Amino acid sequence: MTAACGWLQRSLGCSPQRLLGAEGFVAATLAMEDAPAGHDANKYVAKSGELRAIIKKSSPLLQSKKLPITSFQISKAQAGSLEEALRICRLCYVRLKDGEDGMSMDDVKDLKKQMLGTPIRPAKKKPAAQAARGGDADVHEIKEEPVRPRKAVTRPAFKRPCEGEDLLARAVVKDFDEARISPDEMGIDSGFLSRRGLPCDSPVRPELRPKYEFVIATDGGCDGASKFSHAFRDAKPLQNWGHERHCDLCNQKCKNNLFLLRCFDRTSRPFRLHKALIYAGPECSKALLREKRRSYAKDMRDLQQKLRSILTRETWREEMQSIIDAGKCLNFVLKALQAAAWRDT
Repeated sequence: MTAACGWLQRSLGCSPQRLLGAEGFVAATLAMEDAPAGHDANKYVAKSGELRAIIKKSSPLLQSKKLPITSFQISKAQAGSLEEALRICRLCYVRLKDGEDGMSMDDVKDLKKQMLGTPIRPAKKKPAAQAARGGDADVHEIKEEPVRPRKAVTRPAFKRPCEGEDLLARAVVKDFDEARISPDEMGIDSGFLSRRGLPCDSPVRPELRPKYEFVIATDGGCDGASKFSHAFRDAKPLQNWGHERHCDLCNQKCKNNLFLLRCFDRTSRPFRLHKALIYAGPECSKALLREKRRSYAKDMRDLQQKLRSILTRETWREEMQSIIDAGKCLNFVLKALQAAAWRDT
């Protein structure tokens, strides 16, 4: 076979693979049981351990550097046995030797797959621009594909009742006690900034929360809630709610219970409910009602920071006493003082 291939190549001026085609030449190679006697394949194909057959790097085939490879192997797992791997590797050597002048890396891979009986994937079509860069087409002849404009993504509008009646707080808040309402601003223990899209004058906004007193609906009504309370234990979630369920404080969707709240300005009398209807989940409702207790660690950090400032002044004894008189536990204050003094050392 090798002598015939060499004679054909010398006589016709082209390799057998070009004359017969790649598939025809591989078919001819497959028809051979093994490499002919005296062929280089018998000398330069060897075992590499017990797992694969290889073409030695000292072989004239790899030393000539005409092929786009520096090594070649057939594994035992691919062939089924080591002896079969050696036989297929020798046949591949014959094929590579006879076609080494015009084979690409893809040709080598396809040869190996065909010899092993593995299906060959069809070549992927190149995009027009890539084909033009490779010399298969003229770049100037390629028509530019029209750019499709992206559709603008708009957030769905919150179509739910947002304003309520102008009512006196005394008339609708069942536990209303004007004496307990302090005009001083009071913060809310929440790090949420509020839902996107709220009006600028919404009482839920961080800069406006401190001056408002929040109350929660107790009758579970949607548009016409008429009873409110300062305590979350009296609250009832909205019933048969068919609108959006996002919380106005944390902006999360409340799948189970959503509550209605209103508020009034503590600095203006008589106390009248603000027009805003506020919707919040259970935890956010407790935060707005100022029932959500601050954590021990947070209280400790805040007191330590305050004490470090107090200790720099001459009136620190009086200020410390005022903190204790305000209701802070003595042991709590002592722990905070010890931690603040230790950090300053």
